Amino acid sequence: MSDLSHLLQSWRARWEDALGCWSRFTRLLEPRWCVTESDEKREQLSGSFAMIRFADHAVVISLRQIEMRGLQRFATEIMAHEIGHHVLCPADARDFTRLIARLRRGLPTLESRAPAIGNLYADLLINDRLTRECGLNLAGVYRALGKSDEDGALWRLYTRIYEHLWHLPTGDLCAGAPSAPSFEADAYLGAKLIRSYRTEWLGGAGRFAALCLPYILEDLSKKGEFALKGIGDLQDSCRDCSPDGLAGIDEDEAADAVHPVEDEARGGGAYRRSHPEITGGKKSERRYRDPVEYRELLEATGTKASAKALAAKYYRERAMPHLIPFPPRQSAVVSEPQPEGLVEWDGGEPLESIDWIHTLLRSATVIPGVTTVQRSYGVTEGMERGERPCDLYIGMDCSGSMPNPRESLSYPTLAGTILALSALRAGARVQVVLSGEPGQTVSTRGFVRDESAILEILTDYLGAGIGFGVHRLAEVFDARKPADPATNIVIITDRDVLDLLDGPARGARGQALSSQIGWEIAARALARARGNGSFVLHMPRAWSDPRLERLRQEGWRTHRLSTWDELIQFARSYARDLYSEIR
Repeated sequence: MSDLSHLLQSWRARWEDALGCWSRFTRLLEPRWCVTESDEKREQLSGSFAMIRFADHAVVISLRQIEMRGLQRFATEIMAHEIGHHVLCPADARDFTRLIARLRRGLPTLESRAPAIGNLYADLLINDRLTRECGLNLAGVYRALGKSDEDGALWRLYTRIYEHLWHLPTGDLCAGAPSAPSFEADAYLGAKLIRSYRTEWLGGAGRFAALCLPYILEDLSKKGEFALKGIGDLQDSCRDCSPDGLAGIDEDEAADAVHPVEDEARGGGAYRRSHPEITGGKKSERRYRDPVEYRELLEATGTKASAKALAAKYYRERAMPHLIPFPPRQSAVVSEPQPEGLVEWDGGEPLESIDWIHTLLRSATVIPGVTTVQRSYGVTEGMERGERPCDLYIGMDCSGSMPNPRESLSYPTLAGTILALSALRAGARVQVVLSGEPGQTVSTRGFVRDESAILEILTDYLGAGIGFGVHRLAEVFDARKPADPATNIVIITDRDVLDLLDGPARGARGQALSSQIGWEIAARALARARGNGSFVLHMPRAWSDPRLERLRQEGWRTHRLSTWDELIQFARSYARDLYSEIR
């Protein structure tokens, strides 16, 4: 332990030297020293003697493993390398995820190996810069790690690329005979790629993956795995991160997944021109990933977010370009607040509105959204007019004919997200009700302003029944009082709802639950809502049904969509033109 204490003091003294190797270093970086195995467990360091974390801008160093590997004299090199991940490549969690996305394109059927290949690619970029511009002895680090005839094909390619980059003798870092006739040419191409894309490294990621692919396959066929000798310092860098802006696909993401020998952008292409059957390198025609691809991409970076959270995040990102604040309605303002009773406080409300005295009287254990309460205030109407947005009720058909939003793109879910987030932006409360009738439903706890709770329901899935149960409106609007805010109702469903309007509410076993038919419930709900009511129906435009005219006569607006993607334009138009029109 005394030797490790001395090593700790020595490496702390070299930290400033490592920072000085980068012209854009940040003082926010924090070194974390691990002296014992318990320290490594606390910092979640495994499979490597060093690592970084983007969540807290940390550089984690295991001095115990440094000593075991005989790397004590490379303090500046190792710490400067880790700082380089924060500064140069990948620099932040979002760019790391974009890097993984491009690598996955170049690794068909082996997409799960993208993080390890990304680690090698980033290390090559950083180490080459530190060697050439800062004069650090990164080659010495690899010499200390050792070489062996048992090294895999990928590791031999990786170290041979360094020999080309730094003009080292053949075999200085790379051991063993070439595994393929093209080995030397591939190593040369790899070195050329690193130099060519040193300032725009994302563009070279897919090409590097395509270069490594046959060597990965060779290692997997012979050994079942490939070893990186403890240099996986990016493997858990995004453990507590969930970056934004990744639902969209970069225009050149697919075009980059070509072998460097085919790279027209960097002087290649002769091979491709002599082989016109090659079709790789086309630009992506898709603008967005699907929910499964999005989830797999973020999971590949090591994020620990749940599938529910990632689905909510996906639809929020897709909805953001379409959000338009709802126009507020005019209503009488309060000339003097009149305190009344207590109501529940949820996570979307300001923290300062909690009535702590009554919250603690209710329960000594404070559970936000469960035991927390706030004071409600009545209204004493004055002569002035103020702005007060309508609440929004979103009824979503979640029957078996609807797609699962976590497995494929669901336009109803996306449209509901656009409507809900626009309502929240305007200051309104939202209630979302999923219904697959007969028999199943799930909803938010009333009208809330908690975005997370709303998106959790919107991205849920029932997959039961035939359509939206109109009787679910009675569960909400029969209890509405005249003093409650006016509410807009939007029901997104298909033509099966017309059959449900004609009959009474039925349970899961088909038994009638009420003598009232759906038409009566819908009319009463619209009257008590005092806002706009809209049925958005997926049905052929040529379909003729007299019940549509009855809906319009009873005050409902009907929107017929022949394709689900028309829902996006409906949601945008509703937010822009209809929300302020209160009956």
